[in-house]
Amino acid sequence: MKIVYCANRAIYYLLPTAINSLIQNNKVDKIYLLIEDDSIDYITNSKISFININNYDFIIREGFNCTRQFPYMAMVRCVISKILSDEDRIIYLDVDTIVDGPIYDLWNFNMGACPIAGRVEQEDYINSGVLLMNLKHIRACKYDEQLIDLLKRCRFSFPDQDAINIVYKNRIAHLPSKFNVIGRDIVYDNEEEILIRHFAGVTKPWNVNASEKDRNLYKKYMEVMLF
Repeated sequence: MKIVYCANRAIYYLLPTAINSLIQNNKVDKIYLLIEDDSIDYITNSKISFININNYDFIIREGFNCTRQFPYMAMVRCVISKILSDEDRIIYLDVDTIVDGPIYDLWNFNMGACPIAGRVEQEDYINSGVLLMNLKHIRACKYDEQLIDLLKRCRFSFPDQDAINIVYKNRIAHLPSKFNVIGRDIVYDNEEEILIRHFAGVTKPWNVNASEKDRNLYKKYMEVMLF
């Protein structure tokens, strides 16, 4: 199982807890951290590889889709297939996710002929915070090049997510929601089945105004580090 996180310097501090939640619950072959530097000195694990995205000239660093809310690092997930040119299959996770159980079923999920899989938010629109990606397929069909072109030409409200949904339209496998449960306001039949909690667009569990339940979940993985 191979996992990818992307982070700019402003959110490096979220990586240890996110990664810790992953490795406490799973045996991982490799973790790739796509960052703005060559390493992060307080993150040490033999299975972690640091990749400085500034070494790649195809990264979109400027333009109308680069905003304070969505910095250029948010769009790096669109070109993971170009950065990890030797990998065929990866799981991408946002840094505001907590993996609260084994996700081997996500890694082995049958995507059929689809290049990516994600959790549906509405109709056929998926959230890009948790993605299973067939990088070999993406490179063969040059979907990554299409994403770069689209992000340079068109302005989006949610840049990487909107572009992904346009380019991969009708080519997206739908993941079970337990792999990307967003927020505490969503009613889930069995909370014990939730494997990835995604704190997107909600009060963050590391903030003082978060619910006690969310703070306790985050604290669970923040206090016992496996680094």
